[in-house]
Amino acid sequence: MEPKTCTVPTTQLATRTSPAAPPPAPFTLWRRPQCQIESGHPRSTLYARIKEGLWPRPVQIGPRAVAWVAREARAVLEARIRGESDDAIRALVARLEAARQEPGVAE
Repeated sequence: MEPKTCTVPTTQLATRTSPAAPPPAPFTLWRRPQCQIESGHPRSTLYARIKEGLWPRPVQIGPRAVAWVAREARAVLEARIRGESDDAIRALVARLEAARQEPGVAE
């Protein structure tokens, strides 16, 4: 008798990057479900943190679609892990979002 197997399409599998994984490429984008997986926060908390300046704002990727720059989200998570204060994280988020406007960022 063969063991039963369950086949789940890979598009439905959520993956978590390990802490030792290299940082995401500069233009890797995370959709909201991936942000939730990586941060452990539900949707409402992510948007509350954006409002408080504790999480980077998403970028528009289509008329009705947004995503987060993975390296920005990872930087905020790393700062949180290091135990940085909310004020320090707000300053980090402001720097990350300001860097989006610098020449050469999109090259």
